Amino acid sequence: MFNVKNNWITYKNTPVILNGVSVADIGHITGHRDFSYEKAIDLAVKEFHINTLRIPVLPESKIENDWYKSNEYFESRLDPAVKYATELGLYVIIESHHICEFYKRPHFWNNNDRYNCDLKHDLMYFWDTVSKRYGSYENVIFELFNEPTGPDDWHRFKMKVVNIVINVVRNNSQNLILVSLPSSSDISELMTDPVFNKNVAYSTHLYPKFLKSHWKENYKKISEVYPLVVVEWGFSEEVIGGNSDYAEEVHSFVKELGIGLISGFMDTKWEPKLMKNESDLSNFGNFLKNKNL
Repeated sequence: MFNVKNNWITYKNTPVILNGVSVADIGHITGHRDFSYEKAIDLAVKEFHINTLRIPVLPESKIENDWYKSNEYFESRLDPAVKYATELGLYVIIESHHICEFYKRPHFWNNNDRYNCDLKHDLMYFWDTVSKRYGSYENVIFELFNEPTGPDDWHRFKMKVVNIVINVVRNNSQNLILVSLPSSSDISELMTDPVFNKNVAYSTHLYPKFLKSHWKENYKKISEVYPLVVVEWGFSEEVIGGNSDYAEEVHSFVKELGIGLISGFMDTKWEPKLMKNESDLSNFGNFLKNKNL
């Protein structure tokens, strides 16, 4: 099982660095196109030699599949993907893919406001269910909340969301938990206000728009004290922005720090995508392949 020792993540008492990719929500892959999760995982292993697979679960997947009353989403989608990755010897991050202001009541598929952020009926239920179902998997990590977009108040987010949801998970399992900050890449507040719970590491995003002043200084300072994983980053000239110069700067710096790096999405649609089509890598994908991830 994963554990935290000082600023390291360990697996069976050996320090590990999580290097991998994300796939798209398994429901999106299974329900909307022919690009299967098995093919995505196989290609990621072949092209990038990953040791970690990150599996996001969109809030709408929970609602569309009525999983509050049924195990259908688990049994036909998430369970097989977790099992398949596990059989390949991969570490697996299961992630609740919320992108929203954490204090608001939800608006579901209302105009452009896509994501449900109801803490009581969504996050707590989700993590109670997931931690019971996958708590026995030694290779599985739980990422609580993808990208809190505001308010930019780490302490409030920690007290209103993080501590509550961690307690839900800890009732069922001791799996490693990844916690992100509201501004995703502004991690300086951790130095004075960490999460006081065993087996917790921190996840961040490093997209071009998140590269704030002193970001390297903050990352270096935090990574010397706490375990840190960059779970999303990458470029896409059309959508995300950035280019190979940005990628070179982020990649070389993160590798120098020796922290985990989960790169893009092994998908043809989710950005920053690693696949141009079902057989060819995107520009970002080729960048990572040349770097051996």
